[in-house]
Amino acid sequence: LTHKTIKKVGEDIEIVGMNTAISALMIYINELPKDGALPRWFDEGLAMLVSFEWDWADNLAMSRAGTFHQFLELQEIEKMNRYGAAKAEIAYAQSYLAVDYFYREYGSKQVNRFLDVLKSGETLDSAFNASIGATYSEFENDFKNYLGERYNISSLFMDTIFFWIFLAFLVLVI
Repeated sequence: LTHKTIKKVGEDIEIVGMNTAISALMIYINELPKDGALPRWFDEGLAMLVSFEWDWADNLAMSRAGTFHQFLELQEIEKMNRYGAAKAEIAYAQSYLAVDYFYREYGSKQVNRFLDVLKSGETLDSAFNASIGATYSEFENDFKNYLGERYNISSLFMDTIFFWIFLAFLVLVI
């Protein structure tokens, strides 16, 4: 009973902590100007990041997108509601990866700086320049290079049944 209770309390604390983080994030985002200052890809990607909404299907969608050269321009993600299911899946997954890339590559201090500059009413280019010393276009180019290196035919192969079929074939041949 003691171990079960401790485990349950620990799980509840994690849930409460996550809910508190999401709540604080949403309050901050709601304080941003409503004129579209925060790009849709950032808004959606950040929500996915803080709620741990990444799974194997997202990885597979990005691997397919990389293999078939279907990565989206970040600005295109603004129209995500008009997409079919497959393209919307890529848009959401790419949004998550863009925010994750931003955090990993530049750190939370620079992401916070980016948000603060946007909150002050500046443009996306100004926010990126102030936070990472690059334009929006330069950030996107760097991000797409990262995507191309990470998600391609080999990642598609490794993430699908084709890998297991190939492995079974090798075992049978050898």
